[in-house]
Amino acid sequence: MKPDDITHTPPQGIPMGMRIPITHEQSVPTVSARALHQALQVATRYHDWFARMRGHGFVEGKDFYTTSRNTSRGRSHIDHAITITMAKELCMLQCSPAGREFRRYFLACEQDWESPDQLIKRALAFARARCAEAQRRIMAEHGLPRGLTVLGGIPSTGAGGCRGVLGPAARGCA
Repeated sequence: MKPDDITHTPPQGIPMGMRIPITHEQSVPTVSARALHQALQVATRYHDWFARMRGHGFVEGKDFYTTSRNTSRGRSHIDHAITITMAKELCMLQCSPAGREFRRYFLACEQDWESPDQLIKRALAFARARCAEAQRRIMAEHGLPRGLTVLGGIPSTGAGGCRGVLGPAARGCA
């Protein structure tokens, strides 16, 4: 399943000016450390601030992921995708009104992420992706052309989806 198959919108009631986009490019929801740095109105340069924050015991690959992209001037632009947990801790470390507000924002996002509706939505997206992957694998193993589905063991061009390929075991796929 691709991480961007799952979308997350911040909870209702959060002012637009306080929203920091939450991405799903990693295995867990993350936010841009640069965006948080800017939102918290930290006076020090991003590079220096993040190096100082790393000193609080955060682990790359667990708490944050380094990303880079080239700017229009051809320079490398380093950012960090930080977990919501790390973002909340960074907000607390700032000891500022903005830090408290953004920590509350991340707490609300976390509660929304763990709500039953969101859990079901993610589970369905995961099941659909697994179902589609199983169908592709079965089609490739049997040399069947793309776009062809198998209904009850009989090749068809109908829209049988996973139910036809996997039989009764895939009744929940849609």
